[in-house]
Amino acid sequence: MESVINQLIIIWIVWVLWVSFSVYFKWTKEVNTIFYSLYVSLIIAFGIVWSSLDSIDNEVIAAHTNSTTSLTFLFVRHFIILVALTAFLQIAVSWFQQRWHRR
Repeated sequence: MESVINQLIIIWIVWVLWVSFSVYFKWTKEVNTIFYSLYVSLIIAFGIVWSSLDSIDNEVIAAHTNSTTSLTFLFVRHFIILVALTAFLQIAVSWFQQRWHRR
């Protein structure tokens, strides 16, 4: 369980750096490809985390009867939050670029 949480922390740190880079390029160059690559990378990263959920020892699952469901819920919750925040930031930057004060 600790390894899954460490993986989620690493994903969050990389997400902060990558979304900062994406917002900068969207704001200055009006390029969405970095945002799209971020979505693909999130799917790949969480696919790797999802596959590591199956490799947890049965002893850990036996000790905590709800550990699998709680890890699955934790995984799904973080994935939805990251995708929603990324979409919100992409829409916000697009909206601020089209407003009258940017021209």
